[in-house]
Amino acid sequence: MVAMFPMNLVLAASYNQDSVALGLTYIIIGLFLNYVTDDEKVVSIKDLLLYALLCIILVTMKLPYVLLVGLLLFIPRKKMKCKNYYLISLALIAASLFYLRFFGTFLPSKFELRTLNWKVQM
Repeated sequence: MVAMFPMNLVLAASYNQDSVALGLTYIIIGLFLNYVTDDEKVVSIKDLLLYALLCIILVTMKLPYVLLVGLLLFIPRKKMKCKNYYLISLALIAASLFYLRFFGTFLPSKFELRTLNWKVQM
């Protein structure tokens, strides 16, 4: 329903990173809702890795979306196959934050203001 709002349709039809980011966001939120609401679904480590990988791909387009990885902590323990679920979730969150810190930032190379002539421009 939210995907059919006019602004989302305009962004999805445009040629920029927003269209891909919106699609990935809907997939990530859909996965999370599937993990939480489906009573017969048992979440495995492979599902958690898929979720974290999609979040890391999304972080390359929009940095604030790294917080979507934190939704892993809201999956009930009874739906998990492994005992160390919270430890694995925290490790995936830490890996996503590590990726954001060291690979997701843009640092311009050698931007110097000394080449500008301030007297002429003023």
